[in-house]
Amino acid sequence: ALKNVLLYHVVEGVAAAGDLKAGMVPTLLQDKSLTVDLTSGVKINSSSVTKANILTKNGIIHVVDSVLVPN
Repeated sequence: ALKNVLLYHVVEGVAAAGDLKAGMVPTLLQDKSLTVDLTSGVKINSSSVTKANILTKNGIIHVVDSVLVPN
């Protein structure tokens, strides 16, 4: 179960906050997507992005205010 939650938090590629587009984004968890909403700040599913663009060796982290759990 933990593996699925972790894979659900990861998408392919590198996307800075300014590159995000509203809509569905496929995750590394097979057949599961996240929904990006830009109408009032940045939301991933129902979670708000609280800190964006944390650069790492292999990508960018965007911190959300709750755990994203696949349905």
